[in-house]
Parts: sequence; C-alpha cells; structure tokens
Amino acid sequence: LKKYPIHVIQNGIDLQAFYPKQNETQRIRKKYRLENSFIILGVATGWSKDNGLYNFIELRKLLDDDFVIVLVGVTKSIKTMLPDGIVGIERTDNLAELAAIYTTADIFINGSYEETFGLVTAEAMACGTPVIVYNSTACPEIVKPGTGYVVPVGNVNEIKKSIFHYKSLSNEEKMMMSRQCTDYVVNNFDKRNKYNEYVDLYDSILSCRK
Repeated sequence: LKKYPIHVIQNGIDLQAFYPKQNETQRIRKKYRLENSFIILGVATGWSKDNGLYNFIELRKLLDDDFVIVLVGVTKSIKTMLPDGIVGIERTDNLAELAAIYTTADIFINGSYEETFGLVTAEAMACGTPVIVYNSTACPEIVKPGTGYVVPVGNVNEIKKSIFHYKSLSNEEKMMMSRQCTDYVVNNFDKRNKYNEYVDLYDSILSCRK
C-alpha cells in the first residue's frame, strides 16, 4: 500500500466523561483501602502476559509497602492469584467511577507490548495522571515530554526508576505535569475534533473524485 496516500486520524477521548475528578479521590482511597499509599494504576479489558500482567507482579517485588498497585479489569480467577500489595478491581462499565480511579492514581502504567493507539493511556492523561509506557508500537506516540515516561520494552527496573523519579518531584512539579497531561489530551484527542477530521477527510476524497 506504499503508493497510496496515508492519512492518520488517532482515536478520540470523551472529555465529558474523562476529566480530573479531584473531589472523588478521598472516596476512592477509602473504598479500596488505599489511604496514605502511592497508587500505581493499570487498566485493561482483559489481563494477560501481553498487556503486562506479569510485569506488574515483578514490579511489586521491587517496591516497599508505601506503594500499592491497582489493576482494573481483572477476572475473579486473576484476582485470587494477585500477591499482597496488588489490588484487583473487576471490570466496571461506570465511566464516572473509572475516571475517579484514574484521577486518584499517582501514576498510570500501560504495560502493553503492542498497541494501535493506547486508549487507556489517553484516558489516564485526560484525568491528569502522568503515564509510563513501553517504547513499542503506538505506545510512545501519545506520550510527550512533561506528560510521562517511555521505557524499554519489558524493563521493570526502568519502570521503577521512572516511578521514583516522579515520586521525588515537588508538589508544584507534579501539579504542572498533571495540567500538561490534561491540556495535551484536550488539545489533541477530543473525540469531537476527531469526528470533524473524518468529515474533512471524506470531503476531500469526494472532491478529488468529482
């Protein structure tokens, strides 16, 4: 297909659903017994080796008790195999609750080895949460300087270094990073703008055929 024109339109985010919900963070921490913990979040519709389940388990071994890993979208069977220090939350179709969880997290990790976009990464950023992704397929394309970290594929030690780097930042630096995440998604991944990009593309195609 190399001789044909290629036009990339990335996925869009529903910014009416995914935005910082700071007034919900205390409730989420209390609900899942996460008070006083540094929360590392992962979200997937189905957990397996390919989206980093075992990397999260390895990461848990490198962290002390000040850290808690939260995985959203686990099945009941996976939930029973998770070690201490990893909280499993079964899949929720409540977008408001999911946005509240994104907002409550200190940092989000997309441990997927292959992504065509990385929707959960953009959702986390929309809620003001910095991200860590692997330098693989589309994962790094939506993580710009000041919004998160890109690490070598499967390198759990580099994930740990990124977490500790973020944790060492001042509150002001963390707040700035959070704003940069939200601003970047608003400016680049608003689904309404993406719909318009499709309309413009179709219009241009039709114009060329006349």
